[in-house]
Amino acid sequence: MRDGSIRYITIGQGTKRQTYRFAPADLADFIEKQAQQEAAPCPSTKTRARRTTSTNFNSKVIAIADRLRSGASAKRKP
Repeated sequence: MRDGSIRYITIGQGTKRQTYRFAPADLADFIEKQAQQEAAPCPSTKTRARRTTSTNFNSKVIAIADRLRSGASAKRKP
C-alpha cells in the first residue's frame, strides 16, 4: 500500500492513524498484478551436485602409557 502497488481511499480525518478503504476494481487489479506462475529452473543454471572427497589424515596411533614413561625419564626444560 505504501509503495504504491495498490490504490486506496482515505476515510476519516485522522493524521496519526489513517483508515483506508479499497475499491473492488482496485483490489481486482492488484490481485491480477500479483499473480505469478512458477517456472521450471533453467537447465544451465541448475545447482550442481556436491563433489565427494575422501578424508585421509596422516596421523599415527601412539600408546599413551609408553609416551608417559618416556616423558618421565626425560630431562625437563628449565
